[in-house]
Amino acid sequence: MKKNKSLRLASVLLMLCLITTCAVSGTFAKYTTSATATENARVAKWGIEMEAGASAFSDTYNADKVKSNGDKVVAPNSNGSNTYEVSGTPEVAYEITFDYDDLQEVYLNAGTYNYSGTNVTYESKEVTENVPATGKYYPIKYTVTLKSTNASAKYVQVDALVDEYISDASAKPFNTLKDALDAVKNTKIVYEKGSMEAGLTLTIAWSWAFDGQDDEGDTVLGDLIAGNTALQKPTGFDEGMDLANNEYNLHVAYTLKMTATQIN
Repeated sequence: MKKNKSLRLASVLLMLCLITTCAVSGTFAKYTTSATATENARVAKWGIEMEAGASAFSDTYNADKVKSNGDKVVAPNSNGSNTYEVSGTPEVAYEITFDYDDLQEVYLNAGTYNYSGTNVTYESKEVTENVPATGKYYPIKYTVTLKSTNASAKYVQVDALVDEYISDASAKPFNTLKDALDAVKNTKIVYEKGSMEAGLTLTIAWSWAFDGQDDEGDTVLGDLIAGNTALQKPTGFDEGMDLANNEYNLHVAYTLKMTATQIN
C-alpha cells in the first residue's frame, strides 16, 4: 500500500512540475522589430537629337541665274547656308562639342595666268587681289552663327591659344572655310545642370561676291573647271610646277561632327 501511495504521490508531483514548467515558460518574451521597404528607380533621361537642314549647296541659285547640269555648284553672285540643330532636355549635365573632316575649299594661287591660241588674242589674268598671307585667292567668304535658346548655356573656348572664337548668337565672319570650321571646333557649349534644354543651332553660311573681289581670279577658276585649253601655266611658278600640282582647288566640301557628352 505504501508503495502505491508513493507512486501516486510521485505521479502527482511530476504533473504539477510539468504544469508549472509550462506556465513559467509561457511568461518568457524577447524584443522584435520588423519593417519592409520597396526601392525603385528609372534611367535618367538623355534624349539628345541632332539634325541638319537642307544642304548648303545647290545646283540652282538666285532665281535660276546659276544653273548646273545637276551638280551642286558655287559661282560669283551665289550664296547659301545650312543650319545644324541639337534638341533635347537631358536630366544630366552635358556638353556639346564639334569637329570636322574631309575639308576642301576653292582657292587659286596668286600669279599671272596666261591665255594663248591660234589667231586669237587672249587677255592674261593677274590674280593678286584679296590674297592673304598664304598666297592663295579664296573667293568664298563664310559666316558662323552659334546660339542656344537656353540662356544658362555656357560658351567655352577650348583652346585659349586659338584666336578665333564664336560668341553666343553673333554672326562671325571668316575669310576661309578652314578658319570658320576651326572656330567651330574650338568652341564647346556646356550645360552645367540637369534638365537643361539644348536648343542649339549652328548656321554656316557662305557667299561668293559678284564683284569687288578678284574678277580675274574668278575667271581663271571658271576656265579651269571648264577645261579651257587656252589657259597656260602661270608665270613665276617654280620650274616643273603646273596647274595640276596643287596650285588650285575647284571644289568645296566638309563633314561636320557634333557630339553631346554627359559631364557628370
